[in-house]
Amino acid sequence: MLDKISVSIGVSIASAGQLITAFSLANALATPFVILAIARFDANNHRSEENGKE
Repeated sequence: MLDKISVSIGVSIASAGQLITAFSLANALATPFVILAIARFDANNHRSEENGKE
């Protein structure tokens, strides 16, 4: 599968592996912060609805 990815984006197999690794690490590190941001946004949205504001 990695060889197909490397051919489709025009890089070496090693570079494709590094790109996939970087993507995976970025997702692993960013996911907790995104979850917190969504939870805060959702909580703020519910509070404004309870107060009769939109």
